[in-house]
Amino acid sequence: MQSHIEDKRNIEELRDANARLLTIIEEKDNELKERKNLNFVQMYKENIKQLRGLVNLNATAFEILLILVELMDKENAILISYSAMMQITKKSRQTCSKAVGDLQDSNFIKVIKSGSSNVYMINSNVFWTSDNQSKNKTATFSAKVFVTQDEQGENWTDVKTKKIKVTTLNGKKTLTETDKGEENE
Repeated sequence: MQSHIEDKRNIEELRDANARLLTIIEEKDNELKERKNLNFVQMYKENIKQLRGLVNLNATAFEILLILVELMDKENAILISYSAMMQITKKSRQTCSKAVGDLQDSNFIKVIKSGSSNVYMINSNVFWTSDNQSKNKTATFSAKVFVTQDEQGENWTDVKTKKIKVTTLNGKKTLTETDKGEENE
């Protein structure tokens, strides 16, 4: 009788272990699929006509759209400055600004303000990076940020990180900069 109970327990443990392994395999498969999907962009064929129209309307707008699509993250978002656009396209700020306006008017992008910066959301009904089944109409803002060295106000090779001390008081962590570069482990 004891042997029978142990066998049942062993079978249950094996089933549990098998279920955990299947979950791990599924998670790894999803990770691989996500990584594989990061290096391509999809679009519907029906949008090619609108893209041709955009080229005729404003070639710089088409160029900027392709730059945004090239640099966007998997949420179809990117934060990029006019200065960077101007440097890439070799066009004036006014030309880039008109191009962005034409892209908005044509519903290829939506511009969202983030302080003094613009976050560009590329229309996911035109371009997307995930598989078509999971494509949705939402956006999260963990946008890929593109900056050029010319935009930075200081020489970044001389910038040092600050030492931070972590203090726990009544279960709450507090961060304070240390004077002597000491760190709390």
